[in-house]
Amino acid sequence: MNIQTRVSIRPLKNKLYSDENGYVISAVVFVLDLANHDDFTMNLLKNNEIIAINQDTLLRQASRIYVDNNAQIWAKQLSANRKALAIHNMSNDERLIDISFTELGLNAVTRYCDAWKQVNEWIKNKRISFDIPRHGVQLMTVK
Repeated sequence: MNIQTRVSIRPLKNKLYSDENGYVISAVVFVLDLANHDDFTMNLLKNNEIIAINQDTLLRQASRIYVDNNAQIWAKQLSANRKALAIHNMSNDERLIDISFTELGLNAVTRYCDAWKQVNEWIKNKRISFDIPRHGVQLMTVK
């Protein structure tokens, strides 16, 4: 893993991604006054990819598969031979996190779906990099 620190200030929305991801991974109910939230928050709560990870038929919990001082990667086995991966930046700075799927034991991974953006991407050279804001998370499914 190649992890670099970058200093950046990001809006509160990145924190919402991180908070929502915690609820998805642990299957805790997210209760809000829905009448008083902006479009971003409502779209986050109604995201089909996030709901599918949370409600997957295997009913498995996520487990931590990587940890260092300021980053954690959690994996959750999903149906249809898929996995959900959550990459958490626990530091107070934006970080470039470079993932080797081979190092994580995911040799067959060829594409991923960014769960927040609901976009499918191909993986080149069994590696992928993300600029993750402070206290932010990248959530994806891989196959």
